[in-house]
Amino acid sequence: MPQPYIAWFTKSLPTEYRFFLLRDTGGAGRVSGTGALKSIRTEEMYRPRIYLDTSVIGGCFDDEFKQYSNQLFEEFISGKKKIVISDIVLFELEGAPENVKEVLNKVAEDSIEYVFLNEESISLANTYLKEGVIVEGSLSDARHIAIATVERVDVLVSWNFKHIVNLNRIHLINSVNLKLGYPILEIRSPMEVIYEG
Repeated sequence: MPQPYIAWFTKSLPTEYRFFLLRDTGGAGRVSGTGALKSIRTEEMYRPRIYLDTSVIGGCFDDEFKQYSNQLFEEFISGKKKIVISDIVLFELEGAPENVKEVLNKVAEDSIEYVFLNEESISLANTYLKEGVIVEGSLSDARHIAIATVERVDVLVSWNFKHIVNLNRIHLINSVNLKLGYPILEIRSPMEVIYEG
């Protein structure tokens, strides 16, 4: 990654969330049911964490996809949803036209979460390739999916219908995820995750 992007990326990292655990007492002062601990956010109301691949950002300027890509970005800008962006996306944006690079600048810092390709997500991406879930030539797609899985986002959003947003492929991805102890990853197109109300 060239130096200017590293400086921008590092400077743009958001502050950590603070979580606390609340025991479900069932209103009677004693643990009810399984006594499960619940994690809740203390500083903000719940906003879905949505991992975007580069196709959604570029889709803001594509005649076929711009209506729904721009509508989704309006929800990020208004604070209804939180965008999750990886270092892979930032790297892919380096070669994009300036207007595509500027799309992320419209979103407030507190509505963006930055995540990184790490050993765990590299290993998971390689497993997708080894199991034939993602074809060999689509390493970048496998890495997007792996990062979203490892980071346990609410949904991965993409316009890539061939390698990502594809029902058969989604089933295969989630079969690997479940086998390895990860939760099911929701994978949708932008038109499926925008608010209609």
